[in-house]
Amino acid sequence: AAVRTGTAPPAMSSVPARTPGPGTAVTPPVTPPAATAIVPGPGAAITPPVPAATIPGPGTAITPPVPAAGTPGPGHAILATWHNLLDAGRMQDGEPNLAGTARAAVARMSAATAAENGTGDGGKVTVATSHGAVTVPVELADMPDRVVWLPTNSAGSRVRTALHAGHGTVVSLRSAE
Repeated sequence: AAVRTGTAPPAMSSVPARTPGPGTAVTPPVTPPAATAIVPGPGAAITPPVPAATIPGPGTAITPPVPAAGTPGPGHAILATWHNLLDAGRMQDGEPNLAGTARAAVARMSAATAAENGTGDGGKVTVATSHGAVTVPVELADMPDRVVWLPTNSAGSRVRTALHAGHGTVVSLRSAE
């Protein structure tokens, strides 16, 4: 391993810098090399770079991965879920004013998915698995067809508890009206 020598840059302070007097040696600051190579240790895997031809450019349509269960049929969708910044988490216990600013739980889906399941923007939809169901208002979004998004742990939408589901689970959809 290479060893660098020299002095560290001075710490920030409100004391003005002193000019060296006659006969005082001045050490120039050490500058790191322009490019430093990282050498993996013994047994480390080296991942080759991704060829530029495989990276999609701007405006390129990206096809979402299809889960192992295959493409869902009518009345079904692939579940997408994540936590909202403010949700039904324990850090808001005893803080009703903060919890009151959380977003309302909604099911986001494409207009085609909503229409296929007999609902529309503002209507209610029931998202279900064999373990349970969640009924929330619909919010139309620019999403792939037969994909539904639910907040993971919000009031009225506790995906892991109620549905026993996570990302990529195929769920059933039906209008709740």
